[in-house]
Amino acid sequence: MKSSVTFRTESSSSTTRGSIKSLLRWRWKQGKSFPKNVTKHPFGLRAFKADSENTIKLYKLYSRVCGRAVWWSREGLLADSDLFPLHKRVDFNEVLVEGERRRLEAQLNSKPGLTVHTPPRSQEEDSCPLIIALHGRGSNDIDFATEWKSVLAKSIVLAVPRSSQLMSAGTFCWDDLVKSEQEVVEAYSHVKGLYSINAGKIMLGGFSQGAALALYLALKNVVPCVGFIAVAPSFSVSPKGREEWPSLLRSGGGKGLRGCLCIGDQDPRFQKMQIMHSEMVNRGLQCQFAIERGMSHQYPGDFQSKLATAIDFILG
Repeated sequence: MKSSVTFRTESSSSTTRGSIKSLLRWRWKQGKSFPKNVTKHPFGLRAFKADSENTIKLYKLYSRVCGRAVWWSREGLLADSDLFPLHKRVDFNEVLVEGERRRLEAQLNSKPGLTVHTPPRSQEEDSCPLIIALHGRGSNDIDFATEWKSVLAKSIVLAVPRSSQLMSAGTFCWDDLVKSEQEVVEAYSHVKGLYSINAGKIMLGGFSQGAALALYLALKNVVPCVGFIAVAPSFSVSPKGREEWPSLLRSGGGKGLRGCLCIGDQDPRFQKMQIMHSEMVNRGLQCQFAIERGMSHQYPGDFQSKLATAIDFILG
């Protein structure tokens, strides 16, 4: 079987209709897991987006061969600067309309998900701490869990809820705050019912929009946690910019919590996050502030180490 690297090379150089269709059909047969990540595959729009003509042709062929499982979000396509030259094209607008139609169709049957990873332990051991980690906007539970699985080495159960709210095929968001809160609470109840969890050692964590949701739920005490780990958090869960968790903080939420904010000094939210950290401390929260020099809106390279340090601080 060819590696993904080999396939990337071939897909970038094959321009004939027959070769494209052959490669697509070959890739489609690789397993049931493929549709979940189909829009991230290098043989998607990004393979040819430098050439506007081939981009549109490729999208339509790709979509036709792979069927309903394949669509890209209108928001994502319009925000991609490499696709700006296509915006005035009629066929690009057709791609947007078809993608939105498929999103709405898929949303009708979309359900929340949950991935749980447990540390190896004997049945005689005590109950474990729990960290509920919330994926960012445009991610999913499977991909997101890989960044947090190092907590298993500390005998911590890792639960990664997945939103039911679709961004694109295989990726999700938490835009509807009421629905998101409900889904995370349901995931927590499910985990608590299946696993032996130490109720005094529950933590919430997340990245970007997921970090904002984790902060919101922690400050509101929706999930009875002792602390939070927020990596590059946004200030709002809702795209409308309502800054839900800062509002809760200012109204007195979160007293007694311990936590960690981790953000790069090149992140657009960095300066305001410094202010929010000071406000947390002034309001009685014990909160570490990990600044990553030269880093923008992303995970730090040594995230596993920083995650372990944050957990030690919270559970200290």
